[in-house]
Amino acid sequence: MEQEPLHTIEEWVNQMIHPLALQQTTGDLQQSNEGLLFIEEQVGLLCAALVDNAHTQQGQQHIYQLQLRILGLLERVGTYMRELAQGAMHYLWPYYGRVAASLEKVMDHIRRFLPQYFQDNLEIPYSTWLKSQAQLSAALEQLEQAYTYPEVEQPLLRLALQPIRDFVTSERSSTTYRQLHYLQTLARQLSFLYDTTVQLGVKDMNWEIHTVLIQMNYNLPRYVLLCTTRLDEKLIEKSDVEKIATLQWYFRTMEQLEPLPGYCFIPTLPSVTEQIVSSLRHVHRLLIEKNVSLQATSEAAGPPYQHRIQLSVSVPVLTLFIKLCLKAGIINNQSKAEVFRITSQVFSTVKSADISVQSIRTKNKNTSLHAIKVMRQLLLRLLDLLKEE
Repeated sequence: MEQEPLHTIEEWVNQMIHPLALQQTTGDLQQSNEGLLFIEEQVGLLCAALVDNAHTQQGQQHIYQLQLRILGLLERVGTYMRELAQGAMHYLWPYYGRVAASLEKVMDHIRRFLPQYFQDNLEIPYSTWLKSQAQLSAALEQLEQAYTYPEVEQPLLRLALQPIRDFVTSERSSTTYRQLHYLQTLARQLSFLYDTTVQLGVKDMNWEIHTVLIQMNYNLPRYVLLCTTRLDEKLIEKSDVEKIATLQWYFRTMEQLEPLPGYCFIPTLPSVTEQIVSSLRHVHRLLIEKNVSLQATSEAAGPPYQHRIQLSVSVPVLTLFIKLCLKAGIINNQSKAEVFRITSQVFSTVKSADISVQSIRTKNKNTSLHAIKVMRQLLLRLLDLLKEE
């Protein structure tokens, strides 16, 4: 049933509203409006059928293929719009904009009601890029008012707004739905910079910007460098004891500032908290090694970071083991956060000398199939060893 509306929509976009076809019906606004109403009806039928069939494997495959076909139609409409931008038929631009808006409702419907099947790695079409560029351009203009605030650190603000500025000022680039959603959320989270009603509750603008960037998992290396550089400046006038206390305060703060689920600026890099904490732990270790007498101070404030149990398994496998021990009642700690913190301080792996709490927390929520496979092999090996006892 859902194939029929899609076929009708494809035929209408490819043939009925081709610029050459519309040129023959110039001035017939009633026919154009009837066409828009008709396609809105077809889009409605298409969306209604999606939810009904989403539970079947065939329906899920269709949803994926549907997204590709709708994007293909949106690209076709985008081609019409680009060709007509400077031509004699530029008056049709708003019409094609309304067509694109109707087609985009299918993508919005999947993202809203069937998010588990939405392919956010797909590139946004021209019409979505055009609309989003205008919206983010307006948001950027408001956000840049913060440059006039004397209390706001200029390098921090520039880094925070850089992704939005790059999207707004560049010509159309390969932007995915995931990247666009990240930029839109970042602009919304930073709105306190111009919203006077929110500013009344903000005591420190710079700290609030940092909080947003960390929660948005803004793991750009330049931002991490800015954070660690500012911390170095704060530590320079402190004694070694004060430095250790300050670093441990930052460790606890990083644990509490958990990034929002599903957000990451550069997916191929470690999270922003992992990068910052890794750098801080290096400084902490150097301080301890510098003065052995400070070890007592460090141990009193928490477990030492320089002595760890070295494991041959990966962090995902270690996390899965801890997860299973919690479920089986082998680990009885009431606080899961406490277990994650102690695990991060006690163990190290071949690839991760310093394991962050955030990394353990993330992998606890999302267990990989590879980790499960490795864990099964390890358990079978342990059973074989148990027979020898």
